Amino acid sequence: MNKYFNIIIIAVILAIVFLSQQPFFKKISQPLAVKLLEWWEFLKEKGEQLFQKVKNTFEKHIWERIKAEINKRTGIFKKEVVSEKEKIESEIQATLWQRIKNFFGERLLKFVK
Repeated sequence: MNKYFNIIIIAVILAIVFLSQQPFFKKISQPLAVKLLEWWEFLKEKGEQLFQKVKNTFEKHIWERIKAEINKRTGIFKKEVVSEKEKIESEIQATLWQRIKNFFGERLLKFVK
């Protein structure tokens, strides 16, 4: 949206500059530029008002409904992350302990033989 918005602004400015340099458009180019700028300001103001209305509607009606669900699922997600972390840590400790036992077991067998 923002990319196309900027392209439209650039195109309008280039059109105004081009028309202002043409001798046959000299008489109408200045009033046209003024009208275009007034129109642009009007659209910008209406767009900001619309954005504010949408934002307020979202915050009042939609956000209040989903906020509790988001908090609930965040708690579930945190519990799952902690559970998986503990599981991985215990697996690492078990394998590490198994490797240590195997290492010393092999050394003891070589020493006994």
